[in-house]
Amino acid sequence: MKKIKVNVEDSNQRLDKFLLKFFNGASKSFIYKMLRKKNIKLNNIKSVGNEILKANDEIFIYMSDETINKFQKEVRKIKSNRPIKILYEDKNILICEKSAGILSQPAQKFDNDTLLNRLYSLYTNKINICNRLDRNTSGIIICGKNFLALQKINNLLANHLIDKYYLTIVKGKIDKAGHIENYIVKDEVLNKSQINKNGIGKKIITQYKPIAFTNDFTLLEIKLITGKSHQIRAHLQSIKHPIIGDTKYGDKDTNLFFKNKFNLHHQLLHAYKIKFNDNEFANKEIICPPPKIFSDIKNFLF
Repeated sequence: MKKIKVNVEDSNQRLDKFLLKFFNGASKSFIYKMLRKKNIKLNNIKSVGNEILKANDEIFIYMSDETINKFQKEVRKIKSNRPIKILYEDKNILICEKSAGILSQPAQKFDNDTLLNRLYSLYTNKINICNRLDRNTSGIIICGKNFLALQKINNLLANHLIDKYYLTIVKGKIDKAGHIENYIVKDEVLNKSQINKNGIGKKIITQYKPIAFTNDFTLLEIKLITGKSHQIRAHLQSIKHPIIGDTKYGDKDTNLFFKNKFNLHHQLLHAYKIKFNDNEFANKEIICPPPKIFSDIKNFLF
């Protein structure tokens, strides 16, 4: 039998979520089976898994050490010594910049140079990423340096208490602010999203405001009201204003021009500002200036 005392950092989460991390080599069905058979109890009382853990709770695991070890896999944190640009840091959170071309965190075993791997080279605690950006989108990433901070930031994001702003340059002229509201469906096989107005999928809302424009191109500030995979890219394509450099949703001739002239190989989309709307952070704003290639293209066009 093994007894685990819940600490403050592991509190405020569901019992089953904790167990899935503790038994990281086990399936959900195994966890629920052990709960049903009373092989796992919370405070020595039969539990179903949806109980919210509190500090000093005790989890009783009625299994042999051999069985416990069988369902625990060693997690190897591969470190990358590539540099990180830090925008803000305190004892609980870290806000940094992700460059275009790298993943926020590993998607497969051989993804060794991701932002998270770079963070592992600097931090040995439970740092983790709260928001993700597409591989070829640059800009602000928020990280929790401990489990409680991670929970708080995720809660703020879920309750829309952190505003996220992007800069992008799109094909065509947009001379008035507006918003796009419809539904999105992600094809996981093709890794591509489709926009529709018939209520199928997840509802998405994107606000946009022109900063500068010509007859051919527009510099936009985007505010995400919802935040789904490929939302900005697919939304702008749906109104006939694709992002330049976007090989998945963009215009081929436009992309070829900027590839030849500026060696642009990614969508020109940059998460440049976040604003906290909760009392603890007192409307704090963090700004991340666009990379050089963005500024070079902006100055060329406008």
